[in-house]
Order: sequence, then C-alpha cells, then structure tokens
Amino acid sequence: MAKLESKGVPRVHERIHVSSRCHLNFALHAAVDGLSEEELGTNQIGTTKKGVGPAYSTKAAREGLRIEDIYDESFEPRLRLLAEGYRKRYGQLLKYSVEDEIQRLRVYKEKLRPYIIDAVEYMQVKQKENCSVLVEGCQALSMTGSSAKLKTPLTALVLDVDYGSYPNVIGVVKAYNKMVLRYSHAVNYYDSVNLTKLDVLDTLPTIRVAVAYITADGEKLTMFPAGVRILDKCTVEYVDFQGWQSSTKGARTWSDLPPQAQKYIEFIESSIGVKIAYIGTGPDREDMIVRE
Repeated sequence: MAKLESKGVPRVHERIHVSSRCHLNFALHAAVDGLSEEELGTNQIGTTKKGVGPAYSTKAAREGLRIEDIYDESFEPRLRLLAEGYRKRYGQLLKYSVEDEIQRLRVYKEKLRPYIIDAVEYMQVKQKENCSVLVEGCQALSMTGSSAKLKTPLTALVLDVDYGSYPNVIGVVKAYNKMVLRYSHAVNYYDSVNLTKLDVLDTLPTIRVAVAYITADGEKLTMFPAGVRILDKCTVEYVDFQGWQSSTKGARTWSDLPPQAQKYIEFIESSIGVKIAYIGTGPDREDMIVRE
C-alpha cells in the first residue's frame, strides 16, 4: 500500500479490496514448495518456490485457510495442524516455524481488516453500476466465481475450475435450496435455471423460504456467508408460503401447477433475477415443464 501511495496512485485505501474467501498462501507453503522441487531432482517443474502449488493443493483438499478464517478462534489450531502434517512428511528438512507465522498474522490481520469484503456481493453491485474492476489473483488462488456473463470489465480472469468463461450456463438446483441458489448464481451467472424436485414439496402445508441470515450482532446478510463458523452463529429470516398440498408429479405444463406452486416459483425467480426455464416434477425424464 505504501509503495502504491509513494508512486502517486490515488485513493489506494479506498479502492483496494480483498475477498473474504481468498485462500492464504503461507510461508509454510513456500517452504514446502522448495522441498517439493528438490524431491523431483532432474524433473523439477521450475516453480518460483513462492508456495502457489502447495497452497492450491491445500485449497483443493479442503485443508486450506481463507482470509475470513484468520479472525476465527479455530485459525491458529488449524494452521498448527496443517504445519504438523507437512512436518510428518519432511521432518527436519522443513525449515519453518508455525509460531513465528502466527505471531506475524496476529499483527497483519488487524491491518488487513478494513480492506476485506464479500467479493461475491461486491461484484454483483459493481456489475449493476457498470464499473471497471481490476481483479488480481495468483493462479486463481484468490478467485472463486465465474466470468461467464460478466458485463463488468475484468482483468486477470483465467479459465479453470474456479473462475471460468462459459456460454449458456444453466443452473440445476433442487426446489428447496433458495439461499444456496442465490449464491450459486452470484458466482456462476446463470442464463437460466432448472428447478428440480418440485413434487417433493407437494405435501407441505407451509413452505418456509430463507431470505436472509441475521448475525449475532444483528447484521442482515442477504448472501451466503463466507464461512460456516459465521453461519453457525446466525439466525435465519424466513418468508412463509402456503403449500399447495396436491400432486404436481408428472406435470408437463405451467398451467398444470397449482397457483400456490406458481407463486412459489415466481418468488424464487424474482429473488435471484434469473428465469426458471425448466421445472422438474418427478423422477422420469419426461417429468419436466419447459417454459418458453
């Protein structure tokens, strides 16, 4: 930040943000990166030994730690556990102190706090405002989402499992996963949605739809939280719909659905801002309503 300011870049602290979902590349990863290269001998990859490969590996293995994790009480034990796993493999060859890293992060995390945002929600807002956004990511370590239908100009997006560019994206979701669907659309930019298993809801007198999460300090979150530890402490805000309590199994046209079912589907559609083009109404391939 200081270097950018010294070069005259305006409003540095207002314009730079860090995703709460960004995975952390520790000094531990850099230490392991060097050892991994040495193990390959003459077949070395030629890595920069900055830790990118090992960090990506822990991310894929669901062992990685993200920005939002450093503010949770479980962070330090989890980092120690990660370091211990590498220690078992490399023994004394691993020149690394997990306690030194933890001490550094205790300082860094307070300096970092003002810049952290929910990048999924942020990108949705900037998309609507038609703003230009520069995205920086290390081999997609910090990127979680899709550029499939982004109208906002982005730089440094790559085609991979996290951040891709794909035409005609159809989201396939169950009829009872509304909050998950909203988040899923925010990172994948669906063209349309296939809403399955509507008939599973046929017998319910009331259908409760989660529309927000309320945090312990009263903050209202309309997007899926970055971490499950935040979610554990939230209460859910619901909107209740009258159930239709009649069979929709095998329905093939929109008019075959009860008015209550139509209202429920239209609410989901308006909430996520994507057309529900397909509605699954049973286990057979033909049990599908196709809306033009």
